[in-house]
Parts: sequence; structure tokens; C-alpha cells
Amino acid sequence: AGIDSKSELYQRFSEGVFTLRDMYEHLQNMMKMGPMGKIMEMLPGMGQQMFSGEHSSKRLRVYMTIMDSMTDKELDADNVKKFLTIERQIRIAQGSGRGMYEVRDLMAAYQKFEDMVKKMQKLDLKKFENPSALQGKQG
Repeated sequence: AGIDSKSELYQRFSEGVFTLRDMYEHLQNMMKMGPMGKIMEMLPGMGQQMFSGEHSSKRLRVYMTIMDSMTDKELDADNVKKFLTIERQIRIAQGSGRGMYEVRDLMAAYQKFEDMVKKMQKLDLKKFENPSALQGKQG
């Protein structure tokens, strides 16, 4: 399953727009596809940096739990790094039952995803509709 060129997520990627809600939707889709290490190997520049090993699905579930504790404004903010003040991060950590370090880890992962989306914006996203085409493009 590649990136559906008719999806709203595809449109947002192609425009270089990426919110935490987009990341949440993307993580949900990734979890449906199988082991994260294999999927991340197909994405340029990602390799197994964030989601290597057997703990990858657990980490994704932790990220999704944290995002479940966010408000719509937090999930939809396009300036999320400025929007998520320390007070909001504390509330999110407490609400999700996770630690502050996990909220910060989520934000670091979000930053990597956002950077990847910006790079993808510069590329022809039609190439990403076929995941097997990505295998030779690892960086």
C-alpha cells in the first residue's frame, strides 16, 4: 500500500503541510501495513533510525496514546513547536499517563517526519505511490 494520490493526506504532503493529526493518521496507516522497521527502510532518509527493532510498534502506540490526550487545536496546529508550551506538554504527559521525555520524544519524531514531508514536497510524489520504487532510493 503506497501513498494514495487521491487522499487528503497526499494533498497535504504535496503542499508541505504536516500537523500532528497528519502524523497520527500516517502512523495508523503504517501500523496496518506491518513491521515498522521494514516500512521505514522504504522511506528515503529514514532507514531504521526511529522505528527499529521489535519495540517499534510499541513506540507508535505510545505516540498515538500521547496524541489522544491532545486537543484538536494542538493536533491541527501548523506551528506545533511554538504552540505546545511546557504547560501543555505537562498536561499532555499527565493526561496520557506518559512521561515528559516521551512527549519530547514524540515531538522529535514529529520534527523528523515534518522534515521528511518538506523534502518529499520537493520531489515528485507520484514516485511514492509504489513503495518498491523507494527501495533503491535510501539515503
